[in-house]
Amino acid sequence: MSDRTVHQERFAELADFQRARAPFSASLCDVFARRADLASLMDHAHADQRLPALALAAVHDTVLAEPGCELAAWYPGIAASPRTDDVADALASHVAARRRSLEETIATRSLQTNDVGRCGLLLAAIAAAEPPDGPNALVDVGCSAGLNLRLDHYHYRYEPGGELGPPDSAVRLTTSLGSGVPAPVRIPTIGVRIGIDRDPVECTDDAALRWLRACIWPDQSDRRERFEAAVAIARRVPAELRTGDAVDALRDAVRDAGDHGHPVVMHSWVLNYLPPRRRSAFVAEIDRLGRHRDLSWVFAEAPAEAPELPHGQRVAQSDLTAVTAVAWRSGARTVYHLGVAHPHGYWLRAAVGEDG
Repeated sequence: MSDRTVHQERFAELADFQRARAPFSASLCDVFARRADLASLMDHAHADQRLPALALAAVHDTVLAEPGCELAAWYPGIAASPRTDDVADALASHVAARRRSLEETIATRSLQTNDVGRCGLLLAAIAAAEPPDGPNALVDVGCSAGLNLRLDHYHYRYEPGGELGPPDSAVRLTTSLGSGVPAPVRIPTIGVRIGIDRDPVECTDDAALRWLRACIWPDQSDRRERFEAAVAIARRVPAELRTGDAVDALRDAVRDAGDHGHPVVMHSWVLNYLPPRRRSAFVAEIDRLGRHRDLSWVFAEAPAEAPELPHGQRVAQSDLTAVTAVAWRSGARTVYHLGVAHPHGYWLRAAVGEDG
């Protein structure tokens, strides 16, 4: 360990991870990694939210709120021709002038990415679970604005595998499939859409939507564009978003969903934010529900961050996103390990030597 703080080390690690696809965000991380006074913003985050991306989102939020500020000149998506010179001084000045509000945001907010690119993974997992004919009733845990609940309104291209979904959809997702990973062949009919979140976001709440925009890397225009397109769809396709805990609200949501079709519980990069005992409680609760009714559970989570989930042995402790489907039929549980994926759904490939 160098003389940098733990927070600085985490910013340095994120910079290395993001440099290829988000070079501007990586440059911000580089500044945080060099400056202990900036990285110390993370001291104000909740224990399960001490993530560099939260600080970047907090800064991004202030820039979105003040598009005329000096720092905005570097931000893709805000500046018409973003500056590419050293951002360090502008970032430090920006944080110093807004330190108290940034600390409050970091203390009270959580990351809510709601990346609809993951729908390509979730759709493949639903197909692997082979739900019975008839409508599916979706229960999205950690739903944020519930954009993934509208997955049947998006267009998908699986390479190889072809295309499916509404051909005129403004949300267009492409997922590259590795050898041996089957592509879905149909979009399920959705009977009801129920979301659970500690702080759900209504798509009519512009202030809340600004935070979701802030959680998107500013230099990833494809994510930003499909977010806006998904919000437009969500405003015309109803979904019920419930404020609640992932474990405590699950039983009622599954029961109510079951009145409208086969319940499918889904989540992506959500359970890593729960403490280990609550993750174990979630697994125990969904297993209990599955013993008493037919149920499907699909998820995309990192085994290293959520080891309590039924991941395949070959990906245990991996930092990659593992895509899994679990099906209970007549009380019997079957687990399908699809493989590992890009966290935003760009690719899905079988884990080498996966145990099935």
